[in-house]
Amino acid sequence: MQTSVILFFSSIAMILFLAIGIMVGWFANMYRSQPHKLAYHPEFYNADGKLMDEELLTVRFVHEELDEDEYYD
Repeated sequence: MQTSVILFFSSIAMILFLAIGIMVGWFANMYRSQPHKLAYHPEFYNADGKLMDEELLTVRFVHEELDEDEYYD
């Protein structure tokens, strides 16, 4: 087979695979960007199953190698 024929068919195949890849990527991006409901931890819901709208308790961890005086400077 001549080199020009091989180059022609490989070029056509590359263009077709590029077009297919762009279309698959486009549709995958459209599928991923659809808004969906976020799943929160069960602790964030009240007894009625609605999200709590109150202040939550937070915890701060302290490194043991630092003195207490360094935190209040």
